[in-house]
Amino acid sequence: MKGLGATSLGQLVNLISQLVVTPVLIYAWGIERCGEWLVLSCIPSYLALSDAGISSASANEVSMSAARKDYNRANAAFQSTLVFLYLVGAVILAAVSLFVYVIPLREFLAINSISVNELRLVCFLFAISAILGQQQGLWQSVFRCDGYFAFGGMIGVVFKAAELVVFILFSLLNSFVVLLISTICFRLLVIVATKLIAMKCLPWLEVGTKRVNLSFISQVWKPGLAHLAYPLGNAMTVQGTIMLISHGFSPLAVVTFNSHRTLFNATTQLMSVVNYTIWPEIADAYGSGSIDRCRLLHRKSCNWSIWLAVVSVALLAGNSFWILPFWTLGRVQADSGLVLVLSLLIVVRTFWYTSSVVSSSTNRNGKMAVALLVSSVFSLGLLFWIVQLKSLAYVALCLVFTEIVMCIVIVNCALVITSDSFWGLARFVMWPPFDDLIKLCGPAFLRAKKVIIRGT
Repeated sequence: MKGLGATSLGQLVNLISQLVVTPVLIYAWGIERCGEWLVLSCIPSYLALSDAGISSASANEVSMSAARKDYNRANAAFQSTLVFLYLVGAVILAAVSLFVYVIPLREFLAINSISVNELRLVCFLFAISAILGQQQGLWQSVFRCDGYFAFGGMIGVVFKAAELVVFILFSLLNSFVVLLISTICFRLLVIVATKLIAMKCLPWLEVGTKRVNLSFISQVWKPGLAHLAYPLGNAMTVQGTIMLISHGFSPLAVVTFNSHRTLFNATTQLMSVVNYTIWPEIADAYGSGSIDRCRLLHRKSCNWSIWLAVVSVALLAGNSFWILPFWTLGRVQADSGLVLVLSLLIVVRTFWYTSSVVSSSTNRNGKMAVALLVSSVFSLGLLFWIVQLKSLAYVALCLVFTEIVMCIVIVNCALVITSDSFWGLARFVMWPPFDDLIKLCGPAFLRAKKVIIRGT
């Protein structure tokens, strides 16, 4: 699959980022202050949803239009969405400026290490960071076109790695404000650099407002809202859970739960390698009418994801009791109940996570949106009661409900789009992908064998 190397490297950087940031923050700030940062960092996740999913739907439209050589529509989609993001950014800043003076965030989230005024400034800076993240994501998405997916992925990897270095260095100064300002400045540089590179690689890409047509937004708002479902559901089940734990437990419990979940989410990063690799491939195949190719891509990606997840979860669960204390500098011990439930959650998620790409990449994700939102709202509502039990394992068990609902709905949607059957898919994925492994690793083994033979 095209772009597998770049996507794998990108997810590796994400994984390293998740694994490095926690011990660095615990070392530099202490566990209580680290917990407060984790709670406050939920803010940009919610603000990033303010584009109503238009960016994701537009990115798919640009990719499919470019595949048809309809560059006029591709430019109209891109320029209209960029102007839309500018307008959304202005609204976000105005809303946050009012919000921080009305809502008693410090009391609700149990933030004690910074003053009220500094908390307000932190929220405002998080808003700016979220706005820039939206624009950066749109510019990055144009590399899905004209065979530049792998190249664009490598550029993204370089920027992610550099941002991680910047984050670590400035976190050592022990200031939320300084850290956020450094992040904002870096993202501005990344946007400028990505723009220059994209203009060089894609001569047909036009920058400006010549083809802006805000009526285009009305054409993609329905698939846009469907694309919004995943980040919104993710915000409710991930960031919402963190906020409720902070409110019902303490910042220490936030770090404990987040450490366990981050460790097991490493498995999801492996599945994301497959997802981001096949996303543009399925969009291109669907746009050109090749349903057979869509079906094959879906089957192969599910095959890889399921077996990667099963093996990874087994290894993590069996070694979590020494990995967690070592990773968190001895500040977090493994909770056997939480480990067991999170293992179950990841395995259930595997069955729908990769299939969701079929609906998302073809802008046919309405049912997925409804299922995710309904199940996430139900789980979050149940969490208000669950946190009273003071058990993090029960909190995680509540989240399994969302995964089960998604598994039922999304796999069925993917089967319909790819004209596949459940038993056909099941027969394909039930065995490990040995054939693909041989194709990928065979040449390397042959080269190694030749080197060994020469050496002897």
